[in-house]
Amino acid sequence: ASCEGCNRRFAKADLAAHALYCHGLRACSFCKGRFAKAAVLAHESSCGLAASCEGCNRRFAKADLAVHLRSCTGFRACSFCKSRMLPANVAAHERSCPEVATCSVCNHRVAKNSLADHQIQCCVHAPFSQQTLAAQSDGMKIVMYHGTSERNAASIRREGRFRPSTGGMLGRGVYLSKDVQKAKHYGPVIFRCLVSVGRVKKIDRQGHPLQKTWQTNGYNTAWVPPRCGMVPSGLEENCVLDPDRIQILGAL
Repeated sequence: ASCEGCNRRFAKADLAAHALYCHGLRACSFCKGRFAKAAVLAHESSCGLAASCEGCNRRFAKADLAVHLRSCTGFRACSFCKSRMLPANVAAHERSCPEVATCSVCNHRVAKNSLADHQIQCCVHAPFSQQTLAAQSDGMKIVMYHGTSERNAASIRREGRFRPSTGGMLGRGVYLSKDVQKAKHYGPVIFRCLVSVGRVKKIDRQGHPLQKTWQTNGYNTAWVPPRCGMVPSGLEENCVLDPDRIQILGAL
């Protein structure tokens, strides 16, 4: 049988071994099969083990394409889920990306897995007036402050959680406020907390029918908005039923 690369003749049983090192043959970039140099380009154009990258239009062996896609400069990552896609598709994807959340303080859109950290920084640095512009609603995680005495603070540090008050304007629960000035009314030690408010009931007037019974009506947090007449100072207040909804971030 004749070798297509060098035209030398061999016994058929020896031809395959010769083809492995014949200088007249060249390997396909994708399947590694060896062909006459003049035939390689035609073979590669239709090789069944080749695949094209949508980002740069270069062709790769199918087995190598996934590795290339991770670093191809023709693709751009979604700001939220980090999935890589064609630049023309990014804007539409980001508008409906399932991994996006909206900050309740600044209304910026951020990745869900970074929302808590973003809100901590946002609430710490944003003016209180900006924080209260966003209506407090179900499911939010909000930075709040809790003021207490030195003695109670030592107990809170030791136990790692708050003990609910048994009484107060809103009944049983842990009292906190987004306004640090309100927290200062309760003592010299101010804890900064991240609160998962759950289902929220707004109590905006004295004598509200659920003022002290919201706990037994399916609510997790009672919220007194600022300047609603409930508090002489006009400062807002929250009462959280379950202390496990409160993550202590530290003391000021």
